[in-house]
Amino acid sequence: MEVPVKREYCEVAIKTYLSSSQFVLKDYQVRPLSDNAAGFMGTHLKLIATVEHEGQLRKIPMFVKMIPSSDKHRSVVVSLNLFDQEVRVYNDFVPKFISYLPRETKLPVAKCYFTRGSGPEAGKFSSSGTGEKEIIILEDLAATGYRLRENFPPMDVPHCRAVLRSLAIYHAGSILLEESYRKSHPGELDPQSEIFAGIQKTFLVRQDGNHGYECIKFSAESMATAALKLWPEKFEGVSRETILKAVMDMWDTCCEMANPSTTFCNVLCHGDPWTNNIMFRYEKDEVGQEVPVDAILLDLQLTRYAPPVLDILLFLHVSTRRDLRERHLKFFLKSYHETLTEYVPKEYIEKVLPFERLLEMYDHYLDFGIILCTGWQPIILSENDPLVAKGGRLENPLNVEESIFSDRGEQIARNCAKSESYWEWITGSFQECFERLNLWR
Repeated sequence: MEVPVKREYCEVAIKTYLSSSQFVLKDYQVRPLSDNAAGFMGTHLKLIATVEHEGQLRKIPMFVKMIPSSDKHRSVVVSLNLFDQEVRVYNDFVPKFISYLPRETKLPVAKCYFTRGSGPEAGKFSSSGTGEKEIIILEDLAATGYRLRENFPPMDVPHCRAVLRSLAIYHAGSILLEESYRKSHPGELDPQSEIFAGIQKTFLVRQDGNHGYECIKFSAESMATAALKLWPEKFEGVSRETILKAVMDMWDTCCEMANPSTTFCNVLCHGDPWTNNIMFRYEKDEVGQEVPVDAILLDLQLTRYAPPVLDILLFLHVSTRRDLRERHLKFFLKSYHETLTEYVPKEYIEKVLPFERLLEMYDHYLDFGIILCTGWQPIILSENDPLVAKGGRLENPLNVEESIFSDRGEQIARNCAKSESYWEWITGSFQECFERLNLWR
């Protein structure tokens, strides 16, 4: 059986890992990351290399990410340019963020040892084939004590605080990079084209035929169908067409909000910070309870240059319950802003994002979080709720035809009957959206 990672890729990754070329690669093994599906838009593998270095044998664990091999799944990743976007972020922007942040600051993303995408000289990815040249090799965070939260539990206050601190550090790197560039390039500046060139609109694009926009339209269809099925008394006398139009209008607003702002500051957003894209490290408190002390952001494929509050809204609305957000919102925003001020000089903060401006930005972009979670959560829950998940899919963890490009309203209603947790998530996100649209009676 052919090993999916070439030996020469492994050797380059080890050289980066060790910061040395003085080693001998004795052996390496590649296996699925786990028995469960992992990753919506990538194939995830574990690589363990046996290396002789400085007179000793040692095993080096690493994490491998590749494009899914099935034609339909691969075509979505390729058409949205997701893999190449992630390669570009690891190669071009992560090192810059690290260089501009205060010395010894740990940027909350995995260390990257090797990337190979299409590259600007090679054009787009091939739409078929094995994808053997398209690969990202990263540190194995699990081997260093980080772990995911399984089965999509609602985030509590300590976990939210850890994530918001990490988002603030990540955004601080972007702010410092841009401010440094402005100092050395006086005059008019277009950061999107001059600093963040190559970061493309990958998903929230209002364009017929775009895979992302097609997904949005099916999310709206699914929501309209599910609403009439789950809450007929709430929508008595309201047509499906009325619901669908209102939801699509909100999605179109969301797509506009995902663009760079001319009113508020912008950063290189992570773009997709929900539960399965975050790993936590824990320590025990004085009574022996595990407390999250650090969070690492995974999957940089949906990065966008846009207002930083989009990351905050997406995380809070997709990964927490409404009552927790409403009770602790100001604390969450304070935690984010206080962390930002630890890493960005005061004069920059006062210029680009004082706390009052953050509050204003949150209110202005609130609809972004409200509508986005109605699209994300049904897909997430179909793979993460143990009472409704269809089982592991190691090679292709997401059936894109069933889970994205179809009206899933009837299935959403059936899933609500299977799982109380699923019902609570869906009711919470859908109801908040319908209230915002003045459709919930």
